[in-house]
Amino acid sequence: MRTPILATFLLACSACSIDFSSIGDSHRASKSINKPINLEGIHTLRLLGVNGSIHATTAPQSNCNGPIRWSVSAKSEEALSVKAEKLRLLEQRKDGVLTLSVAGEPNSVSFDLGVPAGLILDLKTSNDEIRITGAFHSFQLDTSNDDIIIELTEGLSADSKADTSNGDIEVTCMTALNAMVKTDTSNGKSTVRTIQADSPHELTLDTSNGDIEVKDGLERK
Repeated sequence: MRTPILATFLLACSACSIDFSSIGDSHRASKSINKPINLEGIHTLRLLGVNGSIHATTAPQSNCNGPIRWSVSAKSEEALSVKAEKLRLLEQRKDGVLTLSVAGEPNSVSFDLGVPAGLILDLKTSNDEIRITGAFHSFQLDTSNDDIIIELTEGLSADSKADTSNGDIEVTCMTALNAMVKTDTSNGKSTVRTIQADSPHELTLDTSNGDIEVKDGLERK
């Protein structure tokens, strides 16, 4: 058996590390980058994950910051080197929307970011969870084969949606949710306990093979 190889390089240009490992005929590279991303003029943050989790938490800052990780694998060191060189973080800005994704053919991409309160979120991944925590007033969340966890400190100010499969959806809000809740699930149960109030906003929650639970305000107790 070939001895596992592990190497880590720190790049001075930003908080960035790259790990290469080999076990037998399996070769893998993973990268983690942590640098401030300017949000000037941005009202919506779109994150595109791949087989990885997405966590977004409000923080007292004007930029977006936190680890972004991705990995790639190949059957030879040469093929791995070629694939790894093609992977890079993309920042696309258009009409107030910032889209973060990884170019190339990554096996996985995950995000764990602190962002300003009130930023609109558009988060999409697969085969892992999405979790948002803090003051988010509007969001679109989409994953598969895992849970969506929404922990709000304030109510919504626009229509929002969370969609998964083979996973639960859990929503809690410290105040009134300020939205009419619509749920759809199969092979699971829906429990909605919210402070009733008229609202023009809708929160749509959709899953299969999972439960949906919503609590807000005093109903969280």
